[in-house]
Amino acid sequence: MVSWDKICQPKKSGGLGLRKMEAIKSAFLSKLMWKLFHDHSLWVDQMCAKYPVNENFFGVDPKQSESWAWKCILNNGHLFLKRIRWKVGSGTNINFWLDNCCANDSLASMLGITDFALIDTSLIVSHFITNDHEWDVPKLKGLVSEPFLQLILATPIPYNDITDSICWDLSGNGNFSTKSATWLAHGLNLTNSPS
Repeated sequence: MVSWDKICQPKKSGGLGLRKMEAIKSAFLSKLMWKLFHDHSLWVDQMCAKYPVNENFFGVDPKQSESWAWKCILNNGHLFLKRIRWKVGSGTNINFWLDNCCANDSLASMLGITDFALIDTSLIVSHFITNDHEWDVPKLKGLVSEPFLQLILATPIPYNDITDSICWDLSGNGNFSTKSATWLAHGLNLTNSPS
């Protein structure tokens, strides 16, 4: 007898390279979330008309009256959030403390802040961008130490007014792939996944 966890390991690790159904389900739910931000299909239009797909999307709790599919999408949000990164545009959709835009993790997480009562979670990145499309260094210095200030200053701001967007952190081009999402949900590193 061999455990299912062992069978689902990559072949290089002694498994058969099978994937758990829960990981596949999570990957396809992540794909639907990706479409909500990057697709202009009829399905996306209908979902956006019916549900709150906006800057507060990731903080929305599912309601009892909402569809099963929508509840599944929202419940999968924590995994999706682990591997997206915000690309700064206007900064109006990006939470300064809680969203990943300067690194692979949020500022709150990198600073080890777990008690959100200690920070103003309503701050958005646009509060720290000047009219000249530059970082407002004096404001930032009042909130973060030098290493984190440098991390923020290294994040580019576009010269024209464009909306913020998300990119998939597990691909070189920033586009979503179901394969990378499956291995993420499976808890494996892509370098160990079968080709």
